[in-house]
Amino acid sequence: MKLFDANGVLHPSAEDSKLRSLPIRGAAGRLSALRLMVAAQLVSATVLAQLPKPADFGVSAIITTLGLLLVSFGLNGLRA
Repeated sequence: MKLFDANGVLHPSAEDSKLRSLPIRGAAGRLSALRLMVAAQLVSATVLAQLPKPADFGVSAIITTLGLLLVSFGLNGLRA
């Protein structure tokens, strides 16, 4: 594939190459990976929801809240 002709003029069209299909394949791969990740999170959340006893949900809520608070500080640049 030649992007420039003999005079140095740019020809950005990629008619004969696979260049146009690469972003589409990349986006399809990214969407597939995202779907797989969401499915794995759904399955793990469903399985993990069955494990603790009802009395343990208060403790897990406190731990989750504190963990998200620490992550928020890390994302805002307030790392320890």
